[in-house]
Amino acid sequence: MRSNVFFRKTVWSKFFGFCCAIALCSSTSCSGDDGDDLAANDCANTAWTQLVSDEATAYTNALLAYNENPTEENCNTVKTFANAYLEALRDIADCIPQTSQTEVNQAIDEAKEDVDNDLCG
Repeated sequence: MRSNVFFRKTVWSKFFGFCCAIALCSSTSCSGDDGDDLAANDCANTAWTQLVSDEATAYTNALLAYNENPTEENCNTVKTFANAYLEALRDIADCIPQTSQTEVNQAIDEAKEDVDNDLCG
């Protein structure tokens, strides 16, 4: 049982680190080109990491709660907030330099697969 908990903590810690790396992989401000997109409206005027800070905080809190008490309910909460964080990252994709967008979108897709594959269950 103890090694299973260690594995789950390691997997989710790696996932969280990965998501943080995506969030910090570019400069703190940028410009978007689609007027209907969150990124287009806010990228140029805001440090884009602030645009996902609520989702990152909610995900971190859920992850900490799961690490303390690895129940199915807490696992589902982690998945919910992980998906919200990934979608928030996708929403600000225009903030990332064009040369990195493909890699970032691929990384988000891979992280989404990890969440969907029930890693904590």
